[in-house]
Formats: sequence, structure tokens, C-alpha cells
Amino acid sequence: MLAGYFSLPLFLKSQYFLHFVENKAHIKIEKIENYKISQTLNSIKVNISDLKIRSSKFNSCAKNVSYTLKLGELLSRKPTFGNLKIQNLDITIYPSKTPTKTTTLIKPLPLSIDIANLNASYENYKINGALNVVLNLTTKNNNFFFKGDVNNSPIELAGDINPNNLHINLNVKKFSPKDFPAYLKVINNTSSKLNLTLKNNLELIDGKLKISDINYKGLKLISPSATYAHNELYLNIPSVMYKENITGKNANLKLNTKNYNATLLFSQISVANLNIKKPTINFIYDKNNDNFSLKGSGDGFLAKAKGTLDTKSFDNTQLEGFFETPYIDYKQIKPLISKKLQEYIFSGEIKAKKITFNGKIKDKENIIKTGELVAQNAKFVVEKDTYPFVVTFANIKVTPKDVIIDGTGFNDEVNLISSKMVIAREKGYPANMHLVLNGESTKNTEDFLYKAILSHDDAKYIDYAKDIRGPFGAVIDIKDYYWHPQPHFDFNVNIDSHLNLVDKKISKTPISLVGKFGIQRKNQTLKVSANNLKIKNDTSFVNITGFLEHSNTLFYNASLSGKINPNDIKNVSYLKLDEKYLPTSKITIKPSSIWGTLSKINFNADIEGKKLFKEQGFGVDEILAKGYFEKNLISLNPIKLDNTVSINGLYNIKAKTFNGDIALNNFRLSSIKNLLKLPIDEAILNGNVKLGLKDKKFQYIYSNNLVLTDLVYDDDLSVKSAHITFNKNYATITDGYALVLGNPVSFNGSLNLEPLTISLNATSQKFIVKKSQSKTKSYIGNIKFKIPNAQIYANAHINELIIQGSKPLIFNNVEAHLELASKRYLIIKAPKTQINIQMAKNTININATDSYLFAHYIQSKTKKPSITTLNATLQTPSADEIDFKKLNGTLKFVSQNGNIKDFPDIYKILSLADVLGLITGQIDLRSGFYFDKMVGNFELKDGTIKTTKPLTVKGTSNNLFINGNVNLTNYHVDTLFMITTFTFINRIISYIPIIGHILGDKEKSFTGLSFRVNGYLDGKMNIYPVPWESLGKGLLDIITRTITLPAYLLGVNGDHKQSNGEKK
Repeated sequence: MLAGYFSLPLFLKSQYFLHFVENKAHIKIEKIENYKISQTLNSIKVNISDLKIRSSKFNSCAKNVSYTLKLGELLSRKPTFGNLKIQNLDITIYPSKTPTKTTTLIKPLPLSIDIANLNASYENYKINGALNVVLNLTTKNNNFFFKGDVNNSPIELAGDINPNNLHINLNVKKFSPKDFPAYLKVINNTSSKLNLTLKNNLELIDGKLKISDINYKGLKLISPSATYAHNELYLNIPSVMYKENITGKNANLKLNTKNYNATLLFSQISVANLNIKKPTINFIYDKNNDNFSLKGSGDGFLAKAKGTLDTKSFDNTQLEGFFETPYIDYKQIKPLISKKLQEYIFSGEIKAKKITFNGKIKDKENIIKTGELVAQNAKFVVEKDTYPFVVTFANIKVTPKDVIIDGTGFNDEVNLISSKMVIAREKGYPANMHLVLNGESTKNTEDFLYKAILSHDDAKYIDYAKDIRGPFGAVIDIKDYYWHPQPHFDFNVNIDSHLNLVDKKISKTPISLVGKFGIQRKNQTLKVSANNLKIKNDTSFVNITGFLEHSNTLFYNASLSGKINPNDIKNVSYLKLDEKYLPTSKITIKPSSIWGTLSKINFNADIEGKKLFKEQGFGVDEILAKGYFEKNLISLNPIKLDNTVSINGLYNIKAKTFNGDIALNNFRLSSIKNLLKLPIDEAILNGNVKLGLKDKKFQYIYSNNLVLTDLVYDDDLSVKSAHITFNKNYATITDGYALVLGNPVSFNGSLNLEPLTISLNATSQKFIVKKSQSKTKSYIGNIKFKIPNAQIYANAHINELIIQGSKPLIFNNVEAHLELASKRYLIIKAPKTQINIQMAKNTININATDSYLFAHYIQSKTKKPSITTLNATLQTPSADEIDFKKLNGTLKFVSQNGNIKDFPDIYKILSLADVLGLITGQIDLRSGFYFDKMVGNFELKDGTIKTTKPLTVKGTSNNLFINGNVNLTNYHVDTLFMITTFTFINRIISYIPIIGHILGDKEKSFTGLSFRVNGYLDGKMNIYPVPWESLGKGLLDIITRTITLPAYLLGVNGDHKQSNGEKK
């Protein structure tokens, strides 16, 4: 043995040994460098720096190989053959194309092997790490230890080998299959113990496996264990959990390792609150092509699938099959639904009827291909804070391209009679809907429409559909709808409705929509159409047929008819019309039309009513209008008013200008009397006018054929006809014919619009002023008139003026001149009469001289001519208005050679006093009261004229004094009358207490009569005697100065005090 030991180095180094190894091991030593052998008494060492060996099964390269054989271990009772150390070993193992039929296992020499750095590869497996192997079959001290990684997954393996039947115990301390097939990732970071029995050809006979708990992406396997015998693998897992919502109890797997048929049984699977009892899963797998099939069933559930397993990426596994379920209550699976989604779903049941799938697992919901679902009593909201929607029943069909939902249900008071919703399954999930609805629309309906269906951009187009209320029926078709689309979606909504619209943005009162209308959008074009849609309330309605279309611009075309109460126009909130522009009577809209865009609105309207806009001064019964609005322009082509006015032209709203033509056909100015503030009652115009306006002021007027007829100012003035010719701002009036107080008057003149200047010349051959026959009392104090705001120049000539009365007045060649311009005056001239009235600011001066009026009535014995003068200075508070009640000032009246009998009001008073009966034969007034001179000084204030000094009438034999006032607004008189005369004392003194012998001798003396009058000149008057002693010194002074007698002759001393009973 020793000789062999010492000769071993030579043998090992010989070529014979190397060839022996190559032949026996079927290898080829391709390279061996620095092959050194050293020997001592106790050991032999072999060192090789680089060794390359290959065969048909592997290719290897070893670096720094050393082998040590100790003589003592070799010569022991249990010899070993040393220790082999390799610093670095790279080895590639080729897979065998045909299985190796090994009948016996080559028993290795007792040897310890240490490989510091092992890099091995086999097919898709790469092993890196340190390997320590101890082989000693006789002593059963056979173990191995590996620490490193397999396919970059850290692993620690330890075990021992029993040479009898090759029992192997394997202890995996840590396994992390980073680059292993997907199905091995479930045992990441697990530890395991294996007890295996192998045949001598390494074929597994049986074994046992225990693994620590497995956690993989929410899947947890509690204490799994397995046994293997007779090609059957039995796996038991007491508890399986997946994300806490899915649990399985007592899972038992039986797998045939030859044909990979498997059966998986559970005592129970719980999915949230859904419990499936005793489910069974059968699995068949073909390891040659990785094809598999499975079937699962239990408690009404059924699933079948087949496919191809991707051993590298489980998500890429191809799968096809179907599943079915019984009705599942939402409460049972609610925990599986996300918290966010739970806020939208409240209750319901769903059943799957053969849902097919085909695709890769990673396709998720797209793996579903066809099938049918049934839902019932599902209660949910599409958007939070909206009223729940209830699906009473729905059939859901799934196709590869879309999901089709047919069902019925309700939302609050709205019933879903039938529906069909087609949801596309492409990215974005657009949907088509066909809904048939009826019921009662409420606030909850509006919330559902605006919060759940429409996006902000969509809702703004039909914003005036908000706040809909009331019963309705609708057929709604929506195309390519996206939940809250941005910015638009296509749809087609057809509604046959009876909606009650309560929207304060539209109207302050409810409005009903009755009839059919539709809302469609396609390719971002919105179209709203109506077919005899009636919009109405209790007092108004409008029928609409037409459409509104919006894409880049808004276009509409509609025909209208109806009746509208003006108050309802006032209630239309967004119009914000000034009430003064509203019609004053109910409007009838005859068939009319409107079309155009927002920038240009065309209209053709026929509006009828009774005295429309009467309160605004525009009393028209029918308006026919055709034209358009564009920006700030209104074009009228034309507008016709009662077929009497036709306007063609263009009005600029911003500039307030109008240019156009007006045709007048028996147009009555009374219809616009208040509008233009005309001081006339009626007038009729015929002709054509070309008109220009700017800011409500005339710029120009052209007309050659304008005829004015039947102008009525009041009962006393009417213009029968006049021809008016306009040239810009100037008008010429010719062929004028009028009736003034029933008298024919011819006139002509001119009119200048800027400034407003009127010139008139009038003539009358015979002008009769008739005595008033009116039963209505009129008083001079109530006269009131405005001075026109215009420059007026007027001249009148009357050949013969007749003023009717008890004795008519006749004037010849009367001339009148009126100017209201820089100067204001009126001059009336006749041969014996002249009146001059001038006004400067607020002062009116009147001067009148007459030698005809009184002389006409006087029966003077002297036949002297009567001359009368009047001078007055009056103040008026307004320079633009004359109101007799507000005139204040003084007047002086002087008349000579007259007769009071022809002053009927004064004579009436004297007659009432029955003076003739009292002083018969003494004061004879039967022929009147002849006077030489009459003088009066008066004050006019607040409609009352008052004597500032007694009115003195100096007669030929008598004197009359009048002191007091007359209210000119009702002719109330409160006046003191005094009559004095010289006469012989006779028996009358003893009979008349108020007449007496005052002072003087018995042959000649002064007598007088005084009385107070209170009442109305045109009504009842009361007469009261007044003693002379009560007249007062001031009044008596005036009387005595007048009749040239000293006061003592009247029996009154200088300090006589006025009596308590004194009247005015």
C-alpha cells in the first residue's frame, strides 16, 4: 500500500491516467495548466490553476483546483479519499434529449468537496453560490449545504442522503424565487422541510413536505402540508385567505403527478358575506404543452375554464370558459366593493347566466366576452346627493363590443317604462340610451339630470330646462354618451310632455310645456326642435313649431302663434322689460315666424289686440312686422300698424337714429296722442314721408303729398284739411281749411322743426260767436292753458265778427296778431276797439281801449260817446302756463257815459233789492242807472277780484258805490251796495227806516240806501239792509268826497267807530 501511495503522484501525472479518466467518464480534458503534484509522508497535494472539461452533457471550467489526500485517512478503517477544493467553477449542463435509463447509481468515493464560487446553468436556471458536499456512504455521514441564489433568488439548502433507497431529507431555510416561473412566487421567503425517498435512478417514490405560512399578494395559506405516494400528491391547507374578504376552509388538493389531473375540495368558501358550501374544483394539466382545464361547482355556482399556463408570467396565462351564479344579494358582496363605490349602491340582487371569458388574465374585465346578467330591485345613485334610482328588473347582455341593458324602474315620481342602454366596451365606455319615461317631474328629477347625466358644458345649453315640474312623458335617445363627458356627447332626446316649469330665471310664475319637443346633438351640433309645442300658464299660451341649432353659431327657425297677457310678459325674468313698454291689452299672435342667428334675428310677425300700448300713447289694434335685428340695428321691411301706417327703414338703437319711409293711410293721430304728447284730440294723415331721426329729434323730413284732415283740438276747433310739404326741417302748409267755433277759416303757414317755429295766417269772411248753450257752468277763474313750447307767429283777419247776445255785437275788419317768441304779445284791433296784451317773463300787462262795446248798449240822454279803458298788471308763477287761479295783480277800469242796466249782474242786484218798490217816485231805475263816469280799482289774488277802493258810479241824479269781492272760480259775491240821491222830504221817510232825513233844512235834504249782497251771481243771492251808522268813517269819507258834502251832514262825527255788524 505504501509503495502504491508513493508511486501515486507519478501515476496521476501520467498520460495513461488522464486517458483513463477521459475514457471512463466520457469526457474530454481540453485544458490543464500548472498541473502540479507534491507529496509528503502524510499527504499528497494536486494543484491545477486552470482546468477545462467538456462532454455531451456539460461544459466546465475550474480555476485554482486543489486536491489533498491524507495518508492517515486513506489507511483508516473507514478510508476517505481526501478533500477537493475549487476556487471557481463555471459549469453549463445540457438537457438530455432522451431520458437516461439508469439501473444503478454509481456510488461515489468517500470525499469532501468544497466549491467556493459555483456558477452553474441549466436551461432557464442559473445557480450561483458556495457548495459543500460530504460523501461517506458507509458511515451515512452524507450531507450537503448550499448558500447562494437560484435565478437571482436567495436560497439556503441543507440535507442528507441515505444510500439505502436514497432517502433524502431537504431543509430549505429561505427561498425567494425572483426569476422563477410565476406560480413559484407564492412561496417567496418561505422555509420548508422535505422527506423524500428516491429510487437509485433518482425517481421519486414518496415523500412528505411541510411549508411555513405563505403570503403572496394578499393570498395567505396557513400551515400547508403535502404528502406524495404512488404518483399522487396530496396537499392540505387548513385555511386560505385572500385580502380578508375571501376565505376558504379545509382545502384539500389531490394531484396526479403523471397526468397532472387534480381535484381541489373545500369545506366552505366565503366571499365577503356570501358562503359557498363544499365547492369542488377539478383541474387537468398537460406538462408537455402547459395546457390545462378546470371545473368548479358548488351551491349553485358553476365555472368551467381551459387554457395554457405561462410558467414565466402567470398574468400572461391564456384562459377561456364561462361561469354561472345564482342570485347574489348585494349585502353579501358589499365588502368586496370599494368604499367609494359603496356610496352609490344601496341594495339589489344580481345573477350571472353563462358569462363567457377568453383572454389573458392580465386583461382583467376585458377577458369577459359574452353572457347575460339579471338584476332586480337594485337601488343606487349615479351621482351623490341625488335621489336614488331603482331598477325593478334589468336584463344585461354582454357582447365583445358592448353591454346591452334592458330594464324598468323609477326615480322618485318618474317611471322608467322601458329602457335600452348600450355601453361600448372600448376605452372610455361610451353609451347609447333609449329611455321611455312618464310620471311626475320633481326637484329630484332636476338633480338627477344636472348632476348625474349632464356635464357643466352640456347643461349650460339647456339651462332653461331647470326646475321642471309636473306630469310628463318622454322618449329619450342618447348617442355616444360618456359619464360627465368633456366637453360634449351626442344624444337624441324626444319628449312628449306635460311639464310644469318653475324657473325664476325664466318666469316668476309657473309655465307648462305641453306637446312634443326634442333635443339632439351630433358631431358637437346641438339641435332643439318642437312640433306644436305649447308653452302656457293660466292666462297665456304660445304654440311653437321649429328648431334651434347650435354648432359654432346659433341658428333658429320657428313659427309662432298664441295669446299673451301683458302681465305674463312682465313676469318673464330674463327680459327685464320696463313696464312702460308693455302692451296694455291681451295680445293675439297670429301665425308668425322668427329665424336667424344671435347676431341677426329675422322676424315676420302678426300681432293683434285692442288698443295695444294705449297707456303708452300708442293705441293700435294690429301690428304686422317684418324685418330683422342685427347688432344695434333694427330693420323694418315693413312694420304695419292697423293697415294705416307702413314703416320701412333702419333704426340704430345705440345712436338712437332712424332713417326710412313712412306711408300713412287714414292714420289717426289719436292712436299716438299720449306717445307724442300732442295737444289734440284727433287728426288723420295721408301720404308718404321720408324721415330721419337722431336721439328722438328730427333730422329731416321729406314729403310732397302729406294731407292732414279732421284734426280736432276740442269742440271749438277742427282742421278739415291741409296740405303739408316737408323739405328737411321745414314744412309749408297750404290750402288749409278749418272750423273755429263752427266758422269756416282758411289758413296757410310754415313749420320749422329746429327750433320749433310755427307761422300761421288765417282769414275768415264771417265769424259768429254764438251764445253758449252749454248746461255746464264755466267760470273765468278756472281758465287754465299752457303756452306752447315753440316759437309761434300768427295773424288773423276777420271781415265780419258777430258776437251774439240780447243785442249782438258786430265788428268789421278785425285784425289779430300773436307772437310767442323772443317777444310775447297779443294784439286785437277793430275800428273802435283795441286790446294789447304783453308778457315779459312772469309779468302780464293788459291795455284795452273801447268806444264801441258800451256805446252799443248805452241809451244816454246826452248821446255822448262811451269810452272805456282797462289797465292791468298781473303776475303769474310760471312763464309757461296761464292759470287764472294763480294770477295776482292790480286792475283799473274807467268807463264814461254808460248805463248800468246794460251791466246785467249789477242791475240784477239792484232789482233784487226791489229798490224801485222801496223808493217809488224817488229813485227811478226802470230805465237803468245812467252814469257820467265809472271808476274801479281792483286787486286780483288766488282767483278772487277785490275792490281796493269802492267802485264809484257817478250818475246824473244818483250815485252808486260798490265795495267787496267776487270769486271768479264760482262767481260767489260778497259786496256792499250804497245809493245816494238829493230829494224833497215827503211821507216816504216815515215808511222806510233805512232812508231818512239826515241833516239839513226841511226843504232840501240828502237821502241814501245801503245793503249787503251775499250769494252767487248765477244762483241764489241774499240781500241784507245795512244802517248808515255802521258803514264806517273810511267808507263815508269816500262817499262824501264823491258827492261834495261834509261828513257831518251825514250825521257822522270824525271819531265814529265801525259797527260790530259791519260787512265788507
